[in-house]
Amino acid sequence: MGLYAVGLVLAEAVLQAGAILATALALALAVTKRLRLEKDVRAFVLASVALCVWQLLSPPSSGGRAEAGRGK
Repeated sequence: MGLYAVGLVLAEAVLQAGAILATALALALAVTKRLRLEKDVRAFVLASVALCVWQLLSPPSSGGRAEAGRGK
């Protein structure tokens, strides 16, 4: 059981490291103009970045509307 838990922890770290490295590589290729994307892929990437920025800038949720009014 302990080996399974260690595997889960290490898998998460490896996945995060891979995602960070892939993102850094894509940014480096985009900056050096070596990354060529189709028009629809560029639109998708732009929309994804806009959504990430929106989520970073928006205030955190306080439980949602379903929770409002409970406990009174």
